[in-house]
Amino acid sequence: MGTHLAGMKKLITKWADSIIEDFDIWDVTIDCYPEGGIRYISKEKRSFHKLYKTESESDKRILRFHKKMSNYFSFGVDSRIGYGFDKSRTSNRCCNKVVYCWEGFKKMFKSTRKVNDLLEDC
Repeated sequence: MGTHLAGMKKLITKWADSIIEDFDIWDVTIDCYPEGGIRYISKEKRSFHKLYKTESESDKRILRFHKKMSNYFSFGVDSRIGYGFDKSRTSNRCCNKVVYCWEGFKKMFKSTRKVNDLLEDC
């Protein structure tokens, strides 16, 4: 931080003088086929689950999902790495970097289905 927080003051001045850039936030609605559904990652169970209107899986699945999203969306290998990372995330920043590298390494050598094949099966 430096003497008398000089480093912090320098950063704050830099942020205050910076140019404001627009950031794309999208309003996204996803409609699924009746046999489809929306999946999410459970932090506790480290696996994915379908969203339901209530906690009981015997209730109706959510077939329409509406959410605000940032401007990045992917079906590719990078999204598989991110998905694997989210399932294995730790509370330690350094360990998270190792987990992210490991997920990337696994996806480099693992044979994966083509996106078109995945979408056709949905």
